[in-house]
Parts: sequence; structure tokens; C-alpha cells
Amino acid sequence: MFKCFLTLLLMLAAFWPRIVGAQSHTSVAAQAVPSADALATEKDALHLNTIGAFSAGFVLQSYGYIGVLADSLSQGVYAPDLVRSMLTETINYLRKVHTQLQKYQGGGLIVPGDLRFITSVINIINQLMAEAEALSSFAQTKGEADLKRFEESRKNAWKNIKNTLNMK
Repeated sequence: MFKCFLTLLLMLAAFWPRIVGAQSHTSVAAQAVPSADALATEKDALHLNTIGAFSAGFVLQSYGYIGVLADSLSQGVYAPDLVRSMLTETINYLRKVHTQLQKYQGGGLIVPGDLRFITSVINIINQLMAEAEALSSFAQTKGEADLKRFEESRKNAWKNIKNTLNMK
């Protein structure tokens, strides 16, 4: 359980420069008197990089947390009802973030490349919700169909997390 979370933290640290993006370098003279457009562009880049960094951390932590709950359930560390309760809270929070990102996505304030990233994060959140819902069902039913749905959702979520965050 702890090993899974530690692995995710190490992966986040290793890929942090890719997640936030490379810093741009400008000459000292260009930095001395920035234009209003340059300040706006810098501010937009800062906002988008911040949203990107938080999004990356959020999906990695959510993925890890759901995995820890699955491990805890399979090892009998947590009772099925407790796992279901924790997953309900997780799903509710995923939905809130999903809704907020959809508002941001539809606001017309971001460039196409950043829009693709936000769309990818929304898709990952959908997969994480499906994964959590399947695990919650499995905690109650112990059914093979729920287990298969959980495993497939988990596999798809990880594939898309790796692709979106440029992880190997």
C-alpha cells in the first residue's frame, strides 16, 4: 500500500519538469520593460502551467489512492463498507474537479494545445471515476464482472495518464 503511493510520488518527482514545461529564457533587456501583452502572456502561461501541475498531481494521486484502496480491500485491511465510503468521497471529489475543468474548457480562454491537455485530463478523470465505481461495486458484490471492469478501467486510466504526462 505504502509502496504504491511512494512509487507514484517518485514518478511525479521524476517527471515534474515535463509536467510544468520548460522555462522560457529571454534577454535581460527584454525583461527590463515588459509590454502589457508580454505580461498578459506571462500571466496566462503561469496560470496554465499551474493548472497543468495541479492536474497532473491530482490524477496521479487519485490513481494511487484508488489503488491503495483496492490493495487494502484485497488484503482485508479495510472492511468493504469503509472502502465503499472512501470511494464515494473520492468519486464526489472527482466529479467536482471534472465539472470545474469542463467550465474552464468551455470558457474560450485557452489555446488549442492547452485545450487538448484539459480535455485529456477530463477524460482521465472520467476513467478514474469508472475505476472507483467499479471497485466500489466489487467491494459490495465480489463479482467477476465488477473486478474485470475495475481492472480494465485502471489499465486505461494508467495508459492515458502516461500519455498525457509524457511518461515512459
